[in-house]
Amino acid sequence: MLFRSARLAEAIHFPLGRAALKHDPGLAVELHRDGANWSLHLRATRLAPCLLIEDRHYRADDEGFFLLPGEERTVALLPVGTPQSAPAGRVLVGYGDNTVAFG
Repeated sequence: MLFRSARLAEAIHFPLGRAALKHDPGLAVELHRDGANWSLHLRATRLAPCLLIEDRHYRADDEGFFLLPGEERTVALLPVGTPQSAPAGRVLVGYGDNTVAFG
C-alpha cells in the first residue's frame, strides 16, 4: 500500500511454504554516493525475502523487506558515529544462505 509515494504496508504469501524460498534471488547491489550521503541500489530477478543490511559504521534506513522479482529499491545508509571510510558490508537474504557484499 502506498500513501503519497511512501510504502505503508505490503504482504507476501507462501503457497509452497518458506522452504521453497531457498533459491538464489539474483540479487544485485550497487553502492552510490551523493555528496556526503551513501545509499544502496538493490534489484532482484527472483523473490528476495527479508533483506538485512550489515555494515559496521552505517545502518540501513530500511531493511527486513521483500524485494519482488524485477523490483528495484534504493536504501539510504545512515552513519553511526563519524565513520572515516566508505560503507563496506553485506546484504543477507533471509531463509537461505545468500549474501551479497558491497563496498
